[in-house]
Amino acid sequence: MDASDEAVMRSLRRSKIRVVVLMFIAHSFFRQASLKELQKGLNVCASNILGAITGDGRRYKVEDSLIGMGLLERAEIHVGGYAIICYRLTEKGAHIAGMLEKEPRINAILGELKIYR
Repeated sequence: MDASDEAVMRSLRRSKIRVVVLMFIAHSFFRQASLKELQKGLNVCASNILGAITGDGRRYKVEDSLIGMGLLERAEIHVGGYAIICYRLTEKGAHIAGMLEKEPRINAILGELKIYR
């Protein structure tokens, strides 16, 4: 694990919602999810999810957000004249998600959700 990975892991350990959002997307079929899918699947309000993904400047710092750390990217999918905004896992995000699955504390958090097992 290099220094940047350690900084990302330290940041993720401080926020349960960032870990849960990252792992939800990592375990989704296409490794991407819309805000509505995240909200329904995690039963968390949209403002907390968006704060974890993009940073809101108050509770979540932009540089510590999942996009700011390079773990997720924003993608627009056009379907029938409508644009759907999805958040997609990056290669770095997949690497970090694999490392998170090996941590006992993170597995305890994910076990509570009952969507990964």
